[in-house]
Amino acid sequence: MALPGGYTSPERFVRAAFLRSYISNTETVDGALTGIFHLLDNVTIPKGVNIKKRRRNRLYSISGRF
Repeated sequence: MALPGGYTSPERFVRAAFLRSYISNTETVDGALTGIFHLLDNVTIPKGVNIKKRRRNRLYSISGRF
């Protein structure tokens, strides 16, 4: 089964829930924070991405304004 790779909220939530199950257990606070921040890096929306909805497909575009 493939993970969703889009930028919509449900797709990012599924990806975050899946990746959360693979964060390694650490005994230090620094290690735990590093794992969480790496997870968040995988589900953030890059600056400049616009989500335009069509009826059945989603179109992702990157605007030139940053």
